[in-house]
Amino acid sequence: MNTVAADQSVLLVEDNPSDAQVYRTMLQELQADPLEAVETTGVDHVESVEAAIDATAASGDPYDAVLLDLNLPDSRGLATVERVLDADPSAAVVVLTGAGDEEMGKRAVASGAQDFLIKDHVTPRVLVKTISYAVERKRQAATLERQRRRLAALNWLVRHDIRNDAAVVLGWAEGIDPENPAEARAVSRIVEAGESIVASTESAGALLEALDGDGDALVSVVLNDIVEEEVDRLERRHEGVRTAVGGLDDTVVTRADRFLGVVVRNLLDNAVVHNGADAPEVTVDVREREETVVIEVGDNGAGMPERVRRVVAEADDPTDLTDVGLGLFLVGTFVERYGGTLSVEADPDSGTRVRVTLERA
Repeated sequence: MNTVAADQSVLLVEDNPSDAQVYRTMLQELQADPLEAVETTGVDHVESVEAAIDATAASGDPYDAVLLDLNLPDSRGLATVERVLDADPSAAVVVLTGAGDEEMGKRAVASGAQDFLIKDHVTPRVLVKTISYAVERKRQAATLERQRRRLAALNWLVRHDIRNDAAVVLGWAEGIDPENPAEARAVSRIVEAGESIVASTESAGALLEALDGDGDALVSVVLNDIVEEEVDRLERRHEGVRTAVGGLDDTVVTRADRFLGVVVRNLLDNAVVHNGADAPEVTVDVREREETVVIEVGDNGAGMPERVRRVVAEADDPTDLTDVGLGLFLVGTFVERYGGTLSVEADPDSGTRVRVTLERA
């Protein structure tokens, strides 16, 4: 069923009185048909861009859609679209073009219009459907833009404010005498907490950039230094963990971005967090194949639970898994972004093996 919702308003900008009457009649015909259930708050008609701008300014509520002829007395071509959108950025613009101007219609969409219609091909149902779809797309785009801005704000908070506070904590910790027994435990806890905050903000910032869709381009990344640095970090953060690294005798290069270290870090951390053994052991094995690089992280725990494996393998929403947190969701998100794959093997007797396969550079 084609509908123009009752809370939608349309501004028709058309200087040809006959064409304008045709479009108004099309909408009225469907509204009068009880089988169509089409309602609208009304169609206002003006004959120029200046009149459209004035109507937009005078309207108490913004128009949901603008049905716009590109060739008007005071404006022609793409400039017409730009002027209307400057006056009312929230409106869903549907451009009206002549039979030979299909290319112009496509260019108008590229300039911000939601759709275009060829005048000779317009029918009542096509007109109503196009307006309704254009309004919905515009609303969805506005929602995505709001989400993008919120992500950007959260990214700034995580990467700037919280990180700065963590730096202050670590700075003050350096001024405490670790040889003083009364202060040694405080030093250890402050440093541990500060490093944890820094690591968490890096992970959160990486995930926000990935979700925002504006991540770095993939480049050649040397894996050796990343693995060695993250294993060293793991040993410092988790006292008593035993590690073993294999396959890095030669330089290994893969396709990734600057966040590959964050991915490796989260795989290593989760191998300890979900281990459960009295003496946790973590292995990292790197293997080069003809076209791929395989990174396998193993542990000696009781095996990763199924619900946690789902987060790793499928990048499912981790918000209902309070003991999993951000890390595993980040791993799945970035491996997918790199064009790689994840596989998970878990056995109560031999622990868990998480295998990441990436493109070899």
